[in-house]
Amino acid sequence: MTIDYGFESADLYTPSRRQGTLRCYRNHTTNTSLYEQIGGQDITTSINFSALAHYTRVPNKG
Repeated sequence: MTIDYGFESADLYTPSRRQGTLRCYRNHTTNTSLYEQIGGQDITTSINFSALAHYTRVPNKG
């Protein structure tokens, strides 16, 4: 089981995300200032759930 921020490929690769999905969280707010508050904020990005499903699929042995 994976619980994280992410989207299917069709929703991840859209014009609204041309700058990427990397972001920081501090005190329940988001920002994109990666080099401010070093060690004092969480850094995350959205993952591609379509790729995750594709590359973790177990081949049918039957």
